[in-house]
Amino acid sequence: WGRGFEPRLSLLIKRFSICFGDLLFFCTATIQGEENCMELQIYHSVNEGLYLWNGTSGLLIDGLHRGREIGFSDTSEQYICMMRQGRSFFAKPNDLLFTHIHEDHYDQALVDEFQQRYPGRIVYAPGLDKDNIQPVVLEHGIARMQIEEYEVYAFTTVHDGKIYEDEPHCSYLIRWKNRWIWVSGDAILVPELADRIRTYTGQDNVWKAFVMVYQISSESGKAFLKKLAPEQICLYHLPYPEDDRYHFCNLAEQKCRQCKAEGLPVKMIASWNLRRNRNTRRAILPPW
Repeated sequence: WGRGFEPRLSLLIKRFSICFGDLLFFCTATIQGEENCMELQIYHSVNEGLYLWNGTSGLLIDGLHRGREIGFSDTSEQYICMMRQGRSFFAKPNDLLFTHIHEDHYDQALVDEFQQRYPGRIVYAPGLDKDNIQPVVLEHGIARMQIEEYEVYAFTTVHDGKIYEDEPHCSYLIRWKNRWIWVSGDAILVPELADRIRTYTGQDNVWKAFVMVYQISSESGKAFLKKLAPEQICLYHLPYPEDDRYHFCNLAEQKCRQCKAEGLPVKMIASWNLRRNRNTRRAILPPW
């Protein structure tokens, strides 16, 4: 980032802590200079919650959910209050995208509140009524949507786990300007899927690929990542530590070490890895 950036970084951390509350700010598409140093910003909350902000519009992915009862985490109360009051990033135009409607990704009551508070905004999830957006089918299992400045390709994928394989599930390839982001959700990842993604990205690399622990634990998932070759592999879908009854976080650390030994540099982005106390959570920018 260059000499002299550290003081500005401290100011940025403080500013985003105040404005975005319980969201972890962890990466930007570019750093352009002192006055305008960010373009696309990506935030992470918990579970698979992601928020993309490009300066004019936001895209919230799997961000309104429950999950504590099944070993993951609920959307934080601070976050819900911001939505209800139209504060922070909820004061800006936002649309909602969901990979599927399991409770650790999607909560109907919270989505209903969002739609009542922000009528006309897009809410898209596989298997739900899609009256406010009409995806264009490009080929079998792939549809395209334009959501504000985000070009979204919905890939029909199979949810991991035999008991879930018939439930609607999408993974998303998202383009903003020259940046491509892959959001896996809970999909089974196979090398052939990487080939299909490449037909849309062309010569461009995928900038960030978001995956969860079961995907980096499987041979097919690791083969998918090696073929896709994203610039960065980001591990998400982890609960807050106090909700982690099944020890997903310990498993994630173990699998990240194994992947690194196999030439797959997976980075954990979960907020629990940086902030241990729910009462003092702040937006923190990791050193990577």
